[in-house]
Amino acid sequence: MEGFAVFCFVCVFGVVSGGVETGVEVFPVEPLTEGEKGEVLIMVQQSFDVGNLSLTLVAEPEEPWRLEVVEPRMIVVVGENVTLKLLPHWLGRTGIRIKLTDQTGSVVAEEVVKVTILRQIRIIDRIFMIVLTCMVVVNNVNMGCQLDLNVIKETLKRPIGPAVGFFSQFTVMPLVSSVLAG
Repeated sequence: MEGFAVFCFVCVFGVVSGGVETGVEVFPVEPLTEGEKGEVLIMVQQSFDVGNLSLTLVAEPEEPWRLEVVEPRMIVVVGENVTLKLLPHWLGRTGIRIKLTDQTGSVVAEEVVKVTILRQIRIIDRIFMIVLTCMVVVNNVNMGCQLDLNVIKETLKRPIGPAVGFFSQFTVMPLVSSVLAG
């Protein structure tokens, strides 16, 4: 299956005694990739009397320009699972507002499912990373070639300079930054 399969479980528990009492629990959603369709699986559980009471699930994106709910936007739910098909358009973080309403139109439960949209990896991104890696390797080799063995031997005989630098970088600097930040 192309793209990321995104699973979000919204469990709705209902007990009817003259009306519907419902709670919504949302689990984390995996990131979607820009331009690739994804899915959200919503598991709906409801228990009620034989009054043929049904719930309507409405899914609305918080930012329609960033994320589109392709299908279904609204569906009558009678104890079944619903799969929402999503199409992310723009990089960022947004949400889907899921509302459950009863036959009278009153909102029984409402929850926002947060969705992260990642940028699609392009060929130019891969080329950039390869070129950058090669440049770092070449620079490291060039710096290694510039070293003099006599200087390395002298440093190993009296390692006070590297020891002070190591101590400062890994103890003094973190302590000073935490004191300044706190």
